[in-house]
Amino acid sequence: MDQSVRSGAKRGAVVPSVSSPDRACAEDIVVRCPSEADIPALAVHFSEMQSHYKQPVSDAAATKAAALACRAPTSTFDPRVLVALAGDAVVGSLVMNVTFPASELSLALYIRDLYVAKAARRRGVGQMLVQAATHLRASEGFSALEWTTDSTNAAARRLYEACGARQVERTYFNERRGLDERRGVKRPVAAERRLRDGRVPTT
Repeated sequence: MDQSVRSGAKRGAVVPSVSSPDRACAEDIVVRCPSEADIPALAVHFSEMQSHYKQPVSDAAATKAAALACRAPTSTFDPRVLVALAGDAVVGSLVMNVTFPASELSLALYIRDLYVAKAARRRGVGQMLVQAATHLRASEGFSALEWTTDSTNAAARRLYEACGARQVERTYFNERRGLDERRGVKRPVAAERRLRDGRVPTT
């Protein structure tokens, strides 16, 4: 079985079918793969994201992460990244890792992180990013798009269900749990969401 993947969307190219014409927005939101020119704006976005997660990082760390995210994939297992922009500002990001083996020894995409800037929430940005991710999954020949969210995160669960995902009951273990417990951090059980071939799976 050939498990290689195609190059996919070009950096800076707009991902098709992700506009939201029925929503009143101050600016037009565009979702696309990032380019080198997006590094400064994405670094600002990453800094906000890390502060939101109560894990702030230095400007240098945010810029380094943004540079990595804006690098075009050159191998099968390089991360895939999408950004949502309002003008020149990055208002949303979605980072995916390639996983193997997935169903029938295929390659799949796993959403590692999705974040929408506080100033751009309730505009459909999150749903546009997930929809763009499903298009990228199909264009690059991955078998599925999967992700998890905390079971207590009602807003995230509503978003993913609106995108056609279904919940898969599983229990996850994380080697960081011991560190979290020492810090007094409680991590709720994660609920997995899955899309396969752009449809809700039946198995």
